[in-house]
Amino acid sequence: PNGIPFNTFVAPNSTAYTPGFLDGVPPAIPIDQITPFHFHPLNYTYGSAAALALGRGAAMKMHFTPCEGELEKLATISQDLQDPEFQFHNLKYSLEEGSFSFCVFIQLQENPCLEPVEDATIRWLTEPRLVAKLTLHQQTVYDYDFYCDNTVYHPYRTLVEHFPLGSIQRSRHPAYGFSQSYRLMINNGIMGDGSMGQTDPNRKRPEFSPVYRCTDTAYNPQL
Repeated sequence: PNGIPFNTFVAPNSTAYTPGFLDGVPPAIPIDQITPFHFHPLNYTYGSAAALALGRGAAMKMHFTPCEGELEKLATISQDLQDPEFQFHNLKYSLEEGSFSFCVFIQLQENPCLEPVEDATIRWLTEPRLVAKLTLHQQTVYDYDFYCDNTVYHPYRTLVEHFPLGSIQRSRHPAYGFSQSYRLMINNGIMGDGSMGQTDPNRKRPEFSPVYRCTDTAYNPQL
């Protein structure tokens, strides 16, 4: 899978099959299928069909996939679908036994007419490039607690150079903010402000070069 573009977008029955919406595996799956289900959370490829900026004049897509030989380390100790934490139990066992590494790949936008940022359903077929390795070291995995449940993730909490691009990313901005506020209210009886840590009220979307957008002018690879 290391050299195959990550193209999964949304499973057709995503409302009834959450992992098919969140996760994916290369290559792109037929529209009438869903992504395979795994009992171990480290057995997935994680990524998004939505694009990110690559500096101020380019765009990319990114995915994380288990490095070669890593899946052989995984042991599934729980396959009890009635247990809502069976994936956590498998993750806890594996990381307490040893480390695990994901290889990080990006796809570059080489032609903005063929690899648009606005329509995430259009597959990018550019070659995945290995850019990093993320290693989860052997460690003690503590039981899930309120610290975990209150942890905030937001795709817009990132470097300006890797600002989220496209309609899917824009729709995620309010969705993640609402999710944070709702979770804090349910857990602690307090309402977040939806800012996701962005304390500057004047923070605006950075200006980018239009190079990553397709125009009526014939594409010029020298731009």
